[in-house]
Order: sequence, then C-alpha cells, then structure tokens
Amino acid sequence: YYDFVRGPVHFFAVSSDPREPDGTTPDSVQGRWLQGAMAAEGISGPARAFEGPRGFMQQLGAKFSLGEFGSRDKPFRVEHTYFKSLPLRYELQVAVTLALTIHSEIDAREIEKLLVYMGKKSIYTRAEDPSLWTPMSRETADHSAPYLIGAALVDGVIDHDTFTEKRFRDPQVLAVVNRIDTIAEPEHDESFPWKMGCRFELTLKNGERRTFSLDNPKGHPQNPMSDADLEQKFRRQVAHFLSAERAQEIIDSVWSIETATSLQPLFSLITSPPPLLRPSIHHAAAIWSR
Repeated sequence: YYDFVRGPVHFFAVSSDPREPDGTTPDSVQGRWLQGAMAAEGISGPARAFEGPRGFMQQLGAKFSLGEFGSRDKPFRVEHTYFKSLPLRYELQVAVTLALTIHSEIDAREIEKLLVYMGKKSIYTRAEDPSLWTPMSRETADHSAPYLIGAALVDGVIDHDTFTEKRFRDPQVLAVVNRIDTIAEPEHDESFPWKMGCRFELTLKNGERRTFSLDNPKGHPQNPMSDADLEQKFRRQVAHFLSAERAQEIIDSVWSIETATSLQPLFSLITSPPPLLRPSIHHAAAIWSR
C-alpha cells in the first residue's frame, strides 16, 4: 500500500490481499495508515454517519434518536458509568455486596440453606454449570456467584487472597458454597440495568428464617463511588504489587491528566519496574478497574 500525487489528485493505493502482513481491516496497520494519511489531507468521515444512505441506521434497518447531549446544565452520559467497587464481574456486585453487609450479623457456619434470587442474566443455576460450586481456577472463582457469596459470608472481605487456590479450595468456604442455590427472578431482569437487585432467603440450622435484600450496589449510577472510593479500591488492588508511595504517585498523576502536557510520566509509572512487595507482579495499568 502506498500513496502518490498526480496533478491535483492524491491517490491512496491499498492491498486487498488476505495474505497482506499488515492486514486489510479498518483497525489493521494498513487501515490505520490509510485513516491517518487521509485525515492529514483534510478528508473527514461521512457527514451523515448515522442517518445517511449507508449510515448506521441503514445497516441496522432501524431508526433511533441519540437524544440531547450533555452540557454545563445537563449531565453527560459518562456520568452514568457503572463502576465495579469489588474486583469481580459486574452482575454479581449486588449479591456479593449484600453478603458482605450481613457478614457481621450471620455466622456462615450456622447457615443451613441460602437461596439467592437475581436476574437470569446475572446467574447460572447448579444444573446449568455445576463447576461454579467447585471452582478449580481463578477464572472460575471470579465468575462464580455461589463461591463469591460464600467467601464474602465467611471472610467478610473480597480481596487478592479470595482468588488464590488456597481460598477457593478451602473446605470451610466450600461447605458454605454447597448450601447456596441461585434462582432466577424475572422482576430483576425487567428493571436491569437501571435497578439491580438481589434477595437472600436464608435458613439457619436452628430453623430460623431470615430475608435480606439490596438494590444498586456501590458503583451503580444510583449509588455512585466517590473519588475517595476509587482511590481506596486502587490501593487495595495494587497493595500486593506496588509500594504505597508508587500507588500514590499513580493516583496523583491520574487526577492531573487534564492539566498534564504529556502522559509520559504516567506511562513511566505504570510500565517501569515498580517497587515490589511480592516476588510477582500483575499488570497495574487498569487503574480503576479489576
């Protein structure tokens, strides 16, 4: 692929050969070159990208309205972002938060049966995926509703250790996990994601029955995380891998992005060998997420 100029015309020649080493898709090396070269010549995208004859609506076969954009007096859509306050899949935030909330009130060893009611899209039943009740890997553990709820009830915390084999294979935790069943409840699907709810129906070994419920976990637009919450989560996530000083440097750099003249100082903080508290290191670049 290449470009050349003949008189008043600037030509861009591209390769459509599927064997092209730089690719032929819009996000390939070749595609990015073409986009950059055309933009440098002042060639813009389509003026009617959504409603035009080959626009997005035409491709979908449906019309829609983008609605009013945000402004000084109207919230921007980004302000409705869903944040994870806990290091696990978003749909399980509400159930695990509820388990953490009742940890101090309920002795997990005294649980005879726990029924967890959530939306169908948020859970799998034991019949659908029995491996979630006996996780053998971190990947299964951090997507398992019964394990994460059980671990929260037993430990009162979800942290780095929750996803170690020592913890997700612990007989004490698995004994509680085995007493948990998940049940889909349509009303939670109907309100998702504007309202995310969960209900526990719990039976203790002495026969006592308790019901607990929670709507909208911390990080939901209706229950937003504060700047302090975000910083605290980041510190928890990197505590095993970065010194407190390095973590604070990253936090300070992120909060000053809007006035920074270069992002290189931040890149250096998250890519250069950091002060380690443990022999191994995981990626620290996902600053506010899992």
